[in-house]
Amino acid sequence: MEKFEDTFQIGHYRLPFADRISPEDHTPVLDFWPDFNWCIEHIEDLIEQGYCDISLDKVVEGVIVDSVAFEDYLEQEA
Repeated sequence: MEKFEDTFQIGHYRLPFADRISPEDHTPVLDFWPDFNWCIEHIEDLIEQGYCDISLDKVVEGVIVDSVAFEDYLEQEA
């Protein structure tokens, strides 16, 4: 029996949907991290780097249980 750590999953693509051509373009990059604040910082970096279709999901016992609306947690630029 495997034990899963509760964590968050960040998914993102390097190109917008309309520009994706190859199977690699259509394959999301997935990062996992248990610290929510780190996830928000990482998402801010991904946005600055131009990544697309970013998602944040809560994972419990290896199963996605909730999607997180991370936009409310991003630093607002004045």
